[in-house]
Amino acid sequence: MIFQSRYLFVILILATLGACEPAGDKKDAAGLAGPAGQQMPWADFRETFIEEYFEHSPSAAIGAGRHEYDGQLHDFSHTAVVAEINWLRQRRADTEAYSDVMLNGHERFERSYLVAEIDSQLYFLQESGFLQSNPVIYAFAVDPSIYLSLEYAPLADRMKAFTKHVAAVPGYLEQMRANLASPMARPHIEVALGILSGYATFFANDVPDIFSSVEDERIQTSFATANSAAIEALRQATAWLDTEMEIATDDFALGEEKFLMMLRMTEGVDLSIEELKAAGEADLERNFNALKEACESYEPGSTIHECIAKSEAIKMEGGFDVSHKPLALPVEVAGLVKIIKPGFADGNHLVTLGKFAQRVDAGFLYILVVGMDSSGAKNLIMSCNTLVHLFEGFEVNPDAKHARNTIAFDRL
Repeated sequence: MIFQSRYLFVILILATLGACEPAGDKKDAAGLAGPAGQQMPWADFRETFIEEYFEHSPSAAIGAGRHEYDGQLHDFSHTAVVAEINWLRQRRADTEAYSDVMLNGHERFERSYLVAEIDSQLYFLQESGFLQSNPVIYAFAVDPSIYLSLEYAPLADRMKAFTKHVAAVPGYLEQMRANLASPMARPHIEVALGILSGYATFFANDVPDIFSSVEDERIQTSFATANSAAIEALRQATAWLDTEMEIATDDFALGEEKFLMMLRMTEGVDLSIEELKAAGEADLERNFNALKEACESYEPGSTIHECIAKSEAIKMEGGFDVSHKPLALPVEVAGLVKIIKPGFADGNHLVTLGKFAQRVDAGFLYILVVGMDSSGAKNLIMSCNTLVHLFEGFEVNPDAKHARNTIAFDRL
């Protein structure tokens, strides 16, 4: 979804642009020319771009493990957005100035990838109109989970980071109200109301308990003041959205022109509506035929609806159909993973340490398995080779009080 793209953007950039190379020292972002006006080497340009991107998008930096940006929220003021758009345009031109003869094969791929991702960001900031029409964009950015769920630093340090985060929330929500134009689409308002009201409740009822063991009175006092102000700002924002709901419309669709532009700029897909419709219908038919084949194998002679009903009933009654041969836990991961008991967590979400994180021993992968005892769940999960790779370097904290970041495994 577009409102999540800014965080995903840096994850993909770091994974693609030199993910296996050391980050090195920060580059001077004032200019990209090398000695005597020459272009800097591609690797230096790439790293400089990432550093500049972090300045424009601190949430992406935080997610990547650069915690000197902790507590900062994205500046969506008109001046800042115009500056970011101009920066992206300039860096797009700078990127394209690297010709094929200047780059090796992998670097040429990086160049193309970076241009595509810049186009995606330009669509979001310049073409989509989301900053002026969709409050969900702003609501999701209030999320403080990285400070609460990811143990990248001692609790007191994360409490200070959270305090800085919530101290920025009132101004951020004022920015939201200044940018959004009435009337807005009802579905967007409904989603934003749910998110913001949920955070108000969470900040008031749950967060103080998370930090209750921090003994420093100055940290606690600063937190209490900032948290209270954030709660009030969230409540005021939801009250404002309630009034906007009275004049809301059902006009949430992008329309053909913006939809096709979104596909071009964010996916590199340049097709007509007719071509997309034909491709979608063909894929639907292929999947429907595959479903019929699977149903005949799963419950011969049954209808598709009967197959689905049986599958759902199995989940409701016990969680998993484990009548197949028991699976052994691979030796190489035995002892690395512990399974949180059923019902311990409440969502399907994963947060891991970023590329620049220092405390690589402190990343926790939270696992939730419904309807199985710990032994059976462990065997089932670890039988999947793909999941084994996810667990490398991680362990689940069975004593964590706030395991909001979880994975809920269905039948494998």
